[in-house]
Amino acid sequence: MSASGCAWTGCGKAGAASLEVFFLVALGWLVTRYRLPFVFAGIFASYTFFSWVLFGGELHGALQSTLVALLFGLAYFWLLERYADNIALWWVILFGGALGWFLMTF
Repeated sequence: MSASGCAWTGCGKAGAASLEVFFLVALGWLVTRYRLPFVFAGIFASYTFFSWVLFGGELHGALQSTLVALLFGLAYFWLLERYADNIALWWVILFGGALGWFLMTF
C-alpha cells in the first residue's frame, strides 16, 4: 500500500476527472447565458491548473495540462456559443465535448 493509502497509482484521478467534467458542463451552460466563450475557456484552464497542482502534479505537467485545457476550452465554448440557437446540436456539443474531455483525461 502506498503512503497515501491507495493500493494503486492514480488514486483520486477518476474523482478529479469526473469533477472536472461536471465543471465543464456547468461552464458550458453559463457560456450560453453570458456569451463570453473566451473568458470561460480561461476559467476552465485555470481550474485545470489548480486541480492539477492540488492533486500533487508537477509544475511542468500542470502547464502542459493547462495549455491543452485552454485549447480544448476555446473550441468547446466557442462552438457552444456559436450553436446556442440550435438546441439539438447544442446538446450534442455540450455532452459530446464533455465525454470527449473525460475520455481524453484517461
